[in-house]
Amino acid sequence: MQSMEAPAVELEYGAKIVLAGPKRAGKSAIANVLAENDMDVELAMPYHATVGVRILEFARLLDERSSMEVQLWDTSGDIDAYVSAMPVYMRDAVGVILVLDPAMKKTDMDAWFTTFVEDYMLEDRQVLVLLHMGPPGTTLPSGATPRSLLPRRMAGLNAIISTLESDEARDDVQDAFEDLLRNVADVLDDMQAEEESRIIQSQQGGA
Repeated sequence: MQSMEAPAVELEYGAKIVLAGPKRAGKSAIANVLAENDMDVELAMPYHATVGVRILEFARLLDERSSMEVQLWDTSGDIDAYVSAMPVYMRDAVGVILVLDPAMKKTDMDAWFTTFVEDYMLEDRQVLVLLHMGPPGTTLPSGATPRSLLPRRMAGLNAIISTLESDEARDDVQDAFEDLLRNVADVLDDMQAEEESRIIQSQQGGA
């Protein structure tokens, strides 16, 4: 996990990342980890469903020369109640974190992928899947891997089996998140290069 206590950086990015998944998946606890909020209090509290969306803003160092201002949208898992808000949730989003129960049906996982990734034409590199373990004692089949638990078309996504039960486990989540942010930075660079190319072509065409 990169610290923000580093020398001044040369490149600064801004990115809206949407955190999505079913109710009780652990999204808000994960959001607090990513934003480096006080997790000890959060983990001890009873479950409270997120109403609509909760937005967290924080900075993250990507490497020695670049950083990213992150706007993390922690969305409600009650997708039917907020379906009309989906375009607002996803507007200008350049990354998605899907928090899914590893025991859920693959057809249900696929539906979340369709709703938050495919329908908004995001690339695989813009997606992180956290197959999040539930209460302590939750087990998986012997030899289970993210690839074996996900639907076939999601098997190539960046995915980890996650918990928040130790500092090491939380660091694994942070590391996966930072990999996503570096991918998002690459996407933003590509988008800027394409826009500059269009401007140059337009100017040449009007000459």
